[in-house]
Amino acid sequence: MIVTAAYSDDGDLVRLVGEDAAAISDLGPGDDAVLLYDTGVGQQVRGGSGADTFLLCSMKDLSVTLTLGSFSGRDAVADVVIIEAAVFADIPTGMFRRIDIFEFDRDTDRIIIHAPRALIGARRAAIELQGVRVGDVFVRIYRHDRLGTERRSFDPEEGVVYVPAGER
Repeated sequence: MIVTAAYSDDGDLVRLVGEDAAAISDLGPGDDAVLLYDTGVGQQVRGGSGADTFLLCSMKDLSVTLTLGSFSGRDAVADVVIIEAAVFADIPTGMFRRIDIFEFDRDTDRIIIHAPRALIGARRAAIELQGVRVGDVFVRIYRHDRLGTERRSFDPEEGVVYVPAGER
């Protein structure tokens, strides 16, 4: 059974923790903030049409999907995804984490990766995955433009800011 949770049309502050969180969370319109801890298997969070902030604090599973817009047209306001240092820790040997970010608008949206300095220095564009690789974490970015969500050639570092852990 897939559990879906929808939130109000106003700005919401939502805390989603591990397996207790709905598999699909739709934040709806409004300027929302969502704190994600120990994300579970197949967890998806949709931001909606407001200026939303996603704070990915930690991951239990190996993948999570974040959708910045609403799939119903361009979300013209700025959305921010912050990926905290804990996401880069405790990855089983030989495995990778994957963070899929849909509806990314390179003109307004930003991704802030807060990782250990050594991992930031060794990052590389993962062109074949349309994103970046930082340590054993792949961040795949699905861009939104006038034609909708698509995976096509663009600079995967555009709109991504790197901040070493312990620094702000």
